Amino acid sequence: MHTNTQPSTEEIDLFDLFATLWKNKLTIILFTTCTIVLASLYAFTAKEAWTSKAQVVPAKAIQLGAFLEAERRYYRYADIEKDFDLQDSLNNAFASFIQTLRATDNRLAFFKDSAYYQAITADITDETAKQLQLENIAFKDTKIQETEKNKKDSFDISFTAETAHDAHDTLAKLITHSNQVTQQKLFENLFERVEDRIATLEQSVLNTQKETEQNRKNQIEQFKQALQVAQSAGISDYKGQTSATMIVDFTNNNIVDLTNNNNLFLLGTNYLQAQLDALNNSPLIYAANYYQTKENIQNLKQILTIKPGGETFEFTRTPSLPLTKDKPKKALILLAGAVLGGVLGSLFVLLQQALRNRRKPL
Repeated sequence: MHTNTQPSTEEIDLFDLFATLWKNKLTIILFTTCTIVLASLYAFTAKEAWTSKAQVVPAKAIQLGAFLEAERRYYRYADIEKDFDLQDSLNNAFASFIQTLRATDNRLAFFKDSAYYQAITADITDETAKQLQLENIAFKDTKIQETEKNKKDSFDISFTAETAHDAHDTLAKLITHSNQVTQQKLFENLFERVEDRIATLEQSVLNTQKETEQNRKNQIEQFKQALQVAQSAGISDYKGQTSATMIVDFTNNNIVDLTNNNNLFLLGTNYLQAQLDALNNSPLIYAANYYQTKENIQNLKQILTIKPGGETFEFTRTPSLPLTKDKPKKALILLAGAVLGGVLGSLFVLLQQALRNRRKPL
């Protein structure tokens, strides 16, 4: 049995399609060449973007430097109940650093004075355009985010610029600037606490002085009154045994309570006069904590002379010098241009052929 096989309509159309494309290959090549040229113009004239990246974590004790020593002294001499917590201090300093990095005013102030911003806006005269450029590099080109979501102990910082060196240098300077601003803020806050504590302790010293002086005056007045009574009573010396709080009178089998000021005259004029002379001529003696408080005040004042220094963070990755740019990807752009040209050229040829076929008589 003989079977007669013929190409299907789809196969014939496919062969015709390729034949048409091949016949008009110069047109397709022309389209492809044009799109490659356009892609090349973009690829070789578009502004490049290079990104430098860094990663930071809380500083170690030795890195925080002067601030840590100042805070240790504060807790040592401030005479407060709370103890110094090293890890808490390191974490607070790091949190302040990240807060400064993210602060709008800090970023705008840094970039406005940066060499990079001055360079890219050198030819711009419109102030609005300059401000837009400033905001772009401060907020669009600068990124600060947690290394792991919802974890505050590690952050990635990146900056994108038109050259690799600009990206690296500007990011490094931004981090240094933010650290210096943070250190200044930390010390200002600490100095404020120190000054408040000094004022409190100085008031305590003043209160102790006034209280001690008043007690001395009260004692003198009491002994003067007792002396007058003793003189009137003709008592020159006490009889019996005395202690700080009582007299035991063996003659009359009587105990006299000296805590009662009305009984002081029984000590006699000789004793009372000696006590008055001692009180009038001897210096005031304060409680032990009075002298300790004065020493603490002097030690706290020394904190106010400490200069800010050190780092509020530690690098786990220093600002990188990027080796590959983010954009434009020249090879990819040229390839995309070639593909687009081929597609557009093919569509043009096929559309042109379809129009010719419609004009042919049936």
